[in-house]
Amino acid sequence: MTNSRYRWVIVAAGGLLGCVAIGGMFSLPVFLQPIARDTGWSVTGVSSAMTIGFLAMAFTSMIWGTLFDRLGPLPVVLTGSIVLAASLGLASLATSLVAFQFIFGLMVGAACAAIFAPMMAHTGEVCDAWKPGKNPGVPIEPGSAFCVGSRQEVCNAKGQIQPRHRAR
Repeated sequence: MTNSRYRWVIVAAGGLLGCVAIGGMFSLPVFLQPIARDTGWSVTGVSSAMTIGFLAMAFTSMIWGTLFDRLGPLPVVLTGSIVLAASLGLASLATSLVAFQFIFGLMVGAACAAIFAPMMAHTGEVCDAWKPGKNPGVPIEPGSAFCVGSRQEVCNAKGQIQPRHRAR
């Protein structure tokens, strides 16, 4: 990668896609009461779809990571984006609680894993490739540039990972 602007595009795309993916998952608590009220399903049953989604994210991220290593970020993230959009649309059409839990839980969770983990890994790869003097400090986690990030590390100008807050 010789184009420095491409790296910033990856950081920005990672932040945007990471926020959209996690926002899709975290949209359920916003609509929890209206979904339960309009469908007659229990609040517990509807909210369990989010738990299923997080478990699906955990287990499918390993599969998506393997595919990312073999195929690269484009097919994995593109597939995740398409599945996320389709599964959110299909979840709105679910007529039974089990179908909703399957569609929202498994499909949205797996789609989020296909977007979030590969974009974090690819942003880390791009950050490692930065030449000395070109990098003022890029957050490793793509969502941390735009959302609340969990990792407090940055790449320095030499492309080395260092803690953001040093112990004194």
